[in-house]
Amino acid sequence: KMFTYAVLVLFIGFSISCQGPEGPAGPAGTNGTNGTNGTNGNANVKTITFNNPANWTEGDYLGSSAYIYAHTSNLVTQSILDHGAVLGYAFLANSWHPLPFSWDNGSTIWQRITFTYKLNEIKLYAYDDSGAFTPGGVVSFKFLLITDNTVTTGRLDANSNVYTQLTEAGVDINNYYDVCAYYGIDPE
Repeated sequence: KMFTYAVLVLFIGFSISCQGPEGPAGPAGTNGTNGTNGTNGNANVKTITFNNPANWTEGDYLGSSAYIYAHTSNLVTQSILDHGAVLGYAFLANSWHPLPFSWDNGSTIWQRITFTYKLNEIKLYAYDDSGAFTPGGVVSFKFLLITDNTVTTGRLDANSNVYTQLTEAGVDINNYYDVCAYYGIDPE
């Protein structure tokens, strides 16, 4: 009984001794290691890349029969429409070609691929002298969505502004690698 009483007194004593004002803060810990740097890029340029789609549908482009593919992307923003430009490229015959692009298919029929864009969409059109054709030789498409972060009065002014900036800098917009080098983006 005496032992139980002694343990109870010690327990109450320790419980009371835990109360009181908070002590001073302990020393600061060591700093963690720095993370690795990210890849350099350009906040004014976004890219959309996709393989040649299998689901082209027949339709028309400027009154002529064409195969059409509509690619949906939320990167085509109102900002791009208001004060930006979209440059398109097709990868075929082991190199990037600017859109619109035309070539002779070897039998004096000219084949063409072009595109339009609107909010949240880039639409491709493939046609030749005799109507729609499926662009089977194209491996992939890449679009550079460029904004100059200025406010202009309309899309033509915006496109013109981006194109003027590139031209004045000596950049050939028809050369995919020149444009990538100018904006500091990885061409792969």
